[in-house]
Amino acid sequence: MFPALLTLMTLACDAPAPAPRSFDDAAPDTVILVIGCTLRADRLGSYGNPRETSPTLDRLAAEGARVEQLVSNAPWTRPALAALTTGRYPLSLGIDDPKHGGFTNRGLHPDVDTLAERFAAAGYTTLGATANPNANTVFGLNQGFTTYQEATGLWRDDRRKVAGEDVVAAWAQEAAKVTGKLFGQLVLVDTHKPLAEARRQRLSLGLGALFWPTDLDRYDAALLVLDAAIRSLDEALGAMGRGGRLLFVVGDHGEGLYTPVKAGKAHGRYLYDANLNVPWIAHGPGVKPGAVVGGLTQSIDVGPTLLDLAGLPPSERMHGRSQGAALRGGLDADNPWLFSETYFGPEHKARLTTPEWTYLRNHRLPVTSPKGEELYRARDPLQGEDVSHREQAALRALRAQSEALQVRLTAEQQIWEIQGVSDEVKEQLQQLGYVEPE
Repeated sequence: MFPALLTLMTLACDAPAPAPRSFDDAAPDTVILVIGCTLRADRLGSYGNPRETSPTLDRLAAEGARVEQLVSNAPWTRPALAALTTGRYPLSLGIDDPKHGGFTNRGLHPDVDTLAERFAAAGYTTLGATANPNANTVFGLNQGFTTYQEATGLWRDDRRKVAGEDVVAAWAQEAAKVTGKLFGQLVLVDTHKPLAEARRQRLSLGLGALFWPTDLDRYDAALLVLDAAIRSLDEALGAMGRGGRLLFVVGDHGEGLYTPVKAGKAHGRYLYDANLNVPWIAHGPGVKPGAVVGGLTQSIDVGPTLLDLAGLPPSERMHGRSQGAALRGGLDADNPWLFSETYFGPEHKARLTTPEWTYLRNHRLPVTSPKGEELYRARDPLQGEDVSHREQAALRALRAQSEALQVRLTAEQQIWEIQGVSDEVKEQLQQLGYVEPE
């Protein structure tokens, strides 16, 4: 695990909020991407949760910009993180594995450009850290980093995950040594099961000691822990003289939490909004203060947008669109549709999202069978009413579009199968629920 370090700052949840900062539009010398694993958008206050689960993130959203709808391109970490950091659909990367039963050993092909590689080429020192073993070096997601810190040891040894506080402290210790331009990427897992007890946080949410917490209650308490870690990160950057940083906070995918019930308890098998809708908060140079960006965005847009605001060109092979103009001007995003897919355990499902429709396809079932296809209106965020039986024309058009896209992306695949993944990493992934029974 990350070494036990004295934190460079105090996790002061009850300290007064820092004064709002002002930024110019000059290209930033410090760019930070924080990825919250299993970070569901609607559990943040700024996205509608009445509980005060995210004071730091809510402040950043109010001072910076909040993207209303970011749909993950995959509901589990390895393909979702690959989409975020390459700007390419997971299917084209070959990370989603049709044979994914017990364990998949696919990773990121060495020939694929990552955000870290783009920033390194522009003269940035690149520092990465992950508490999720799906992003460990063995899977190629360290490409382009000068220094990359990852989780080691089995999670079951002390029955806890690597806390965001520890990830931030270890990363900040390395960042404090850097002079000049800095790109940082941190993957935090506080909201991923297994969830820590977070008793103090539950009490702050009004969930007393005699109250038996639901999965949703425990998740909201864990979100407070994640929020405090992000605050600590920003305070550490300020202490380094990097308070003018450009900061993106996004989720890799969501979490079902049986809210609604059809979204399941976790994430990998499902493509409903609860499993895919994640936050995207931007703060710093080039971001319009108080902006709320409407329209549709997806994970593959994050990388091109971050490069755009940093004044760097995207890779020609990125599928995503920069939403830099939307963040600069508070405009709507310009995507006409979004595509998500999962191969997880025995499941193969795809989703096409448009401004009007949410189309779901279960490829293990014929389209004529119950739940072979589902169709929901976009204004139905809980996917409560399947209208596929009476909207046949829309169903056929979306099916054809989804199938054509799958054919094109499959033809682009760069598959990289890794030999020699250690038993330690496999056991870590099993603790996270990413290894299905054989």
